[in-house]
Parts: sequence; C-alpha cells; structure tokens
Amino acid sequence: MANSCISSGDCCPDKILSLLRSRQKLERDQGLRIVDKLLKMSTEECNSHDPVLVEQCCRALLDVQHLLIDNLRQVVDSEEDMAIHQDNGMDNDDGGCVGLWEAKQGCLSASLTIILRTIDTTSEPIRHFFQNLQELTLRLICDQDVRVRLLAGDIMGALSKQLGPQVFESCRETIQDLITSELRCILSAGDEQITLNRDIAVLNMETDSPASSPVLPDQGELISNSYCPSSDIPVASFDKITVFEASPKGVRSSKLETLLKCLVSIVNAIGPQFKIYVDKTFIETILITLQHPNRFVREAGFSLSSVLLDAGCIDFELFGAAFADKLSNGLSDLCSQTRIAAAIATRKHILAVNVSDREKFFDILLPRLCLCRYFMADTKFLLYSQESWRLIVNNDGPQLVEKYIDNVVNYYLEATLSENHAVREAACACIAELSRKINPVVVGRFIPRLLDALKRSFHDERWHVRDSACLGCGNFIMNFPEECKPEREALMALFSENLGFPISIVRQGAAASIANTIRAYGSEVVPGIMERIVYGLESVRRQLPDACSGLTSLTISPETRYSYPPGPWAQFIPYARPSQPWEFGDGCLYLIGDISPISECQSYLSSLIPKIIKAAQARSFAQHVVLLETMCKIVPPLAKGIGKKPFKEFLALFFEPIFYSIESETPQTAAAGKLCLQQLASMFGPNILKSRIEQFDPRFVQYMEVC
Repeated sequence: MANSCISSGDCCPDKILSLLRSRQKLERDQGLRIVDKLLKMSTEECNSHDPVLVEQCCRALLDVQHLLIDNLRQVVDSEEDMAIHQDNGMDNDDGGCVGLWEAKQGCLSASLTIILRTIDTTSEPIRHFFQNLQELTLRLICDQDVRVRLLAGDIMGALSKQLGPQVFESCRETIQDLITSELRCILSAGDEQITLNRDIAVLNMETDSPASSPVLPDQGELISNSYCPSSDIPVASFDKITVFEASPKGVRSSKLETLLKCLVSIVNAIGPQFKIYVDKTFIETILITLQHPNRFVREAGFSLSSVLLDAGCIDFELFGAAFADKLSNGLSDLCSQTRIAAAIATRKHILAVNVSDREKFFDILLPRLCLCRYFMADTKFLLYSQESWRLIVNNDGPQLVEKYIDNVVNYYLEATLSENHAVREAACACIAELSRKINPVVVGRFIPRLLDALKRSFHDERWHVRDSACLGCGNFIMNFPEECKPEREALMALFSENLGFPISIVRQGAAASIANTIRAYGSEVVPGIMERIVYGLESVRRQLPDACSGLTSLTISPETRYSYPPGPWAQFIPYARPSQPWEFGDGCLYLIGDISPISECQSYLSSLIPKIIKAAQARSFAQHVVLLETMCKIVPPLAKGIGKKPFKEFLALFFEPIFYSIESETPQTAAAGKLCLQQLASMFGPNILKSRIEQFDPRFVQYMEVC
C-alpha cells in the first residue's frame, strides 16, 4: 500500500536535511529517496492515501524546500566570506571549503529532483523556491568542485524546461561574462607567451590590455574570411596539441567546460526558442572554445554546437562556413572523444542544410568524414561515422570522392603523419580503398605519392599501422600492376619482413599482400616466392628452444589492438624484438593457404607438403602450438588447391599433427584441429575419412564425433 512507503518519521525536514548534508553517499542517497517519496505522496491523487499523512508530507516538502534554500545560501555566503579574507584562497580546485561539497551536492540533487517532479509551477511556494534556487545556482555554477558545477548546470537546464527562456534571459549576461573571463585566462598578462607541450602550441599575445579588441593574424583566423569577429574576447591561435599532455599551468579549463555543459542543458530545455540569443558574439565565443588547448573544453564546445544545430539556432548563411571550418578541425582532432563530439555536430550540420547547398562544405568535410569510417579506436564512433556517411552521400560516395579527389588525397597523406596511431591506420586503410573503389583514371596520377606514404608507414612503431600499410600496398599492386611495377621489389622486401613479424595478424596481412602480388604478375614472381616459402618452412627446424623462453604467443585480436601505450613507451611493447624463425615459418604457412586457390601456384603445392609436415613436427619450443594452429587452418584450402583426388595420398601425413592439435591444452589450437577435421570430413565424406583414420590409428576414431 502507498501508506507503507513512507512513515511519519520520514516527514521530519531536519532529518532529511541532515541526510542530504551527510559526508556518506549512502545517507545522501537515502535522503533523496525520502524526498522522492514525499513528492509522490504530494502529487499523486489516490483515495487510498491517508489524508492526514498526505497533508503532513506536503507540509514537510515545503519545509524541506525552505531548508534547502537556507542551507545553500548559508554555505555559499560562508565560502564567499572566506574567499574575501584569503589572498589566494579559491584560485584552484584544491583550495577553499572543499569539505562542504557533499552538503552542496546533496542539497542540489534534492532540488533537481523537486524541479523534475513538479507539475504545477504556478503556485507561490514553487515560484519562490525556483527563484531563490536560480539565484543560488548561478553563484554555484563556478564552484570549486566539478560535481557541484555539473549539478548546477543541470538545475539551470531543468529550470529552463519548467519556466522557459526567461531563466536564461535573466542570467544570460552573467554566464557570458563567466565564459569570457575563463577564456581570458588562456592568455598571460603583458607580452608573455605560454608554451604548450614543448613548444608544439604557442599562444601569441595580440593585445596590450585584457579589454582591448584583438587583431587576429591572417594565419590564425577563427572563422572564414566572409565573417570576421569583432568581440572583446582575447583570442589565441593554437597549433596542434598532443592529447597525452595536460593543459599548461595557468590555463584553466574545467570551469569553462562545465559552463559550456550548462549551456548544453539550457539549449536542450529551451530548444528553438534559444535562437534569439544566438548572436555574433555568442558564435564567436563558441568558435574560440572549439580550438581551446584542453580537449575537454573542445569536446564540450562541439557538444554545444551539436545541440544548437539540432535546435535550428545556427544561421547557415552567416555562420555555416565558420562552423564547417571548425568541424573539420574537430574531425581531425587527436583526441577520440573530441572527434566523436565533432562527428555528431558535423552530421547535424550537413543534414540541416538543403541538399543543393551541402556540397559547398564538402571540400573540407568530405575527406574527414570518409576517413572516420575506418577510425578503429572506438567501435561506436566507427559505426556512427559509417551511418553518417550513408545519410549524407546516399549512394554517391565514389562519385563525390572522385569530384574532390585532390582534397581527399591531400588529407589522407597528411593523416599518415598524424600523432594518433589510430588515425595513421585509418589513413592507410582509406588509401587502400581508393585503389579498389575509385576510377583508376582518377587515382592514377596520385599513385607515386600514395605508395610513398604507404611505404613510410611500413616502418611505423605501431603494428596495426604496419599491417594496414601492408594490405594497402597489396591492393595497389593488384589494381595497378603496371604503375606499381617499379616499386615491386621494394614492396616484396617489405612484405617478406612483415611475413615474419612477431604478431600473427601482421603475418596474415603480409601473406594476403604477397598473394595479391602473384595475382597481379602471375608466373614471373612465383618461383622467387616459392623459394622464400621453402626457406621459411625449413627455418622452423632451426628454432632454438631457449630463444623463445619468456616470450608469449602474440596472437593479438583486433579488439585488443589499441591496448598498448603511445610513443614514448614503445620500447616496452612486446613485439619490439627480433623475429623468431618459427614466426617466419608461420607466416609462410598463411601464405600457402592464400596462394592455394591461385592457378599459377597449384603445381608447386604438392612439393611443399613434406616441408609443411617437417615444420609441424618441430615441437622443441613453446610456441609450436601456434604453428600447428596455423597448419590446421590451411589444410582445407591446400587440399582444394591440389585437388580432392590427388590430396588423398597426402591425407595420412596430416593426421598426426591434426590429432596432436586436438589433444592440445591450448584452446585455440584444439579448436583449429577440430574445425580442420570437420572440413576434411565434409570434403572427403565422413565414412572415407573414418576409414583412413582407422588405418592410421584406431584410437583417434573417437574424434570423428566432432564431425
């Protein structure tokens, strides 16, 4: 029953306030639950409620509202008094009355709950509560604790949803002044310069005093030439910022971030009605935040841009080009979170424009949108970018890429030099895509530059970039054999190097690229490749047992490919070691599986089988199970390449390594052995395979059950 949900003791306002002010989160949550029960009892119309208890709950709720306001005012006033008497008391997030944040958070959380659950906003007590709360929230929006600031922003948004644009109207000037003040902090006094990230980004001082209007340099314009800012906000031009570096000392950012998030809440609440407040100065302010050195501020700025675009508050005639320029920077940001926020804003920006007017933004946005489809560092972002591409270009993707091919190629080449390894990998994948999907006549003139970029990426410290570059070169060789012929020997040497790489995925990519080389040039390259295969298989027998001691089997999955630390820690990456003989042999096994369907190679396959068996019998090193797993994977395509009938004479040779694999304690090797047996049974028939196994060793017949 409803009466059992709350007791008379829970209606004590002082008890509720005591819980909300507690330093223990469990007690604060308990106080919030009691407030929620009071709201239910006072707003629901149910005859089963005890009228006396309902009246008691209503009075308790009013008392709680008064206590919340009084307590918040007392805390805020006391902090302001302490700040006055301290020379530097509240200059950083670690100073001041940090012990009071729990009380502020509890009271603000309860106030937010009351706002969201209020139905009748016309009553005098509620209007008085909202008015006082708005005043206090505005004073807390720059609190020293980030949790309090975020709650204050949420309350401003909730008040805006209940009362409409008048909430922002009353505090508009204050919020804009606070944002402007925070932006001023990125500049030091006088003519000093702040150096970020070992001189990567320099803030150039352009003003003699904080209030003077800046003269923007031509190279660092915030927006397009068609729109020149003239606000009194000091502006700095930022070059490339490394995401792994924190903001410099003296550059405040956390308060600016939460102020922007407060605006996001307000715009979400007001919607299209916010458009009347979006003027020239407001747009200038947003554009400055989109190039702030702190990635969290940039992310918040793009989130604000996104909700403004969603609400239809941006005038594309005046500000469309300016936003497109900053969105292009966001789509190239080194920080994945900022890139995601920019991608969301970019989709809304383009879809909000008439179809006939979209192409005027494509010269800078299209290459970045295209590359984001391969940005593997974040799966959700990858899928979102692919969906955005379909929505924006429909089925005209290849045609649009061909139209803006110069912009696309230039951006891809620039991206191969990015400090973000995921961007470098995506760039190599996009370059490979050009060879497959774009008209060869259009791509032909760029082949030397694209191949040079891929060859340079072969030596990247990150293995997934090397793998992507390897696959890209293989695609170019297969689709442009004549143009790539001068580079064939150099590329084959790089493929062979990757064929013995310590990571399995890279070896597989190298095998696929060598197979594409055979498809492109046919029998003229086959003898040399077969010699490399024979050498690789024979080298397995030369693997020393102690050479693998302490080394792990690096069969890394794509899901864990970004778990390694960035550049300076590359020396600790496990594949940063010389290749082992068994690894080159493993790569050769993958290559045999890839070339088995190629007609020019099928006459060589039978002669390779004895070499394969000898390599599979080398078990003096710990990683021999990885080699056996690969062998089990390539036996079915090898059988198809040789032919069903000719392969029967070699079938018994593979039984011992296959059953050894099935009995292995390594799950991947055992699974590969079982799958190999199933595929052989499907190819030759279960009965024929069973009889061959009985002839070999009857005790292995039990494994036919997996078939």
